[in-house]
Amino acid sequence: MCSKVNLHFKPPVKETFQICDELEMKINYVQNENIKKILQNGKQIYMAKADQAGHSIDKIQLLTSTNIYTATFDLQKMLPFPRLTTSTAYYERNLYIYNFRIHLFNSNSSLMLSGMKCRQRVPRFRVILGETLAGTCNNP
Repeated sequence: MCSKVNLHFKPPVKETFQICDELEMKINYVQNENIKKILQNGKQIYMAKADQAGHSIDKIQLLTSTNIYTATFDLQKMLPFPRLTTSTAYYERNLYIYNFRIHLFNSNSSLMLSGMKCRQRVPRFRVILGETLAGTCNNP
């Protein structure tokens, strides 16, 4: 089925730092071995500092503190409606469903909002709590 609708699944690309990407490009294309070793050492030092910064955050403090809140936000634009040429569907052919998810790490809870964007307006969201609710667009 995936080949019929041109869907492809792969693991997400690991987020990288611009400095690491630049150093990697220089390492791959530099001809001088001495310069290549210097660049490789620089990259290792930079990666060690990045790892140290990541490990220095006290995760237990983040989860239990009442003064520190951690959250992630994810906005997805999905499910474009088909392009139709009849009546109202013609004028509202640029409909998209949006999902907006907030995950609060302190309470290990999530909030999902869903909405539709109609006629180039900002999507209006409805809260989804434990069940799926269709988003609505109440354009005047």
